[in-house]
Amino acid sequence: MDCRLSPLAARVLVSEYQYYDFRAIDRPLAKKEMGSLRSISTRAAITTTSFTNHYEWGDLKANPSKLLEKYFDAFVYVANWGTHEFYIRLPQESVDYKLLKAMVPGETVRVRRTARFVIVEFGSESEWDGEDDGTGWMASLMPLRSDLLRGDLRCLYLGWLRGSEWPLWVGWLVYITLSFSLTVLLAAASYRWLESPFLRLKDRFTYIESRPV
Repeated sequence: MDCRLSPLAARVLVSEYQYYDFRAIDRPLAKKEMGSLRSISTRAAITTTSFTNHYEWGDLKANPSKLLEKYFDAFVYVANWGTHEFYIRLPQESVDYKLLKAMVPGETVRVRRTARFVIVEFGSESEWDGEDDGTGWMASLMPLRSDLLRGDLRCLYLGWLRGSEWPLWVGWLVYITLSFSLTVLLAAASYRWLESPFLRLKDRFTYIESRPV
């Protein structure tokens, strides 16, 4: 809105708000890398593991996706017009790209590949409540990266569900069923290949004192 259009404009104008939060998890940033990031923004809070900044009138002078690919492992973006994004960078050798790609045909979750990494992108559009400034998102969402690295792909399903046309209760029913089934399978596998051999060893080497004759 151009404030020159009306003397009342300055009173009713709601400024834009954008919040950027990048995190380095697998390795800290080097001094040279921090210097390169500082050249992008003189206001950002930069540490060996993070780059955070918010804008009310300007914008980040760099492509967030490129910054993620080059320096960071996770990225959060929140804007007051309703855009919310969370990106995760994963080493290619640690995940099955084809499996991840096949699981997320929707628009709310996307998977792409670079020369060295697999990028998982969660996105949504919703009405801004006027209070959420995005500062708490990274701490809540960062564990999802660990989940994906250890093979727990349920967050992809939930992300896809958000953009699907299924009723929400149907999605949650499927999610609960899958979670329960996975738990049972893991428990059965643990008992079969981990606990049973130890129990047999215990029975074999347990010393039982004989009764006096």
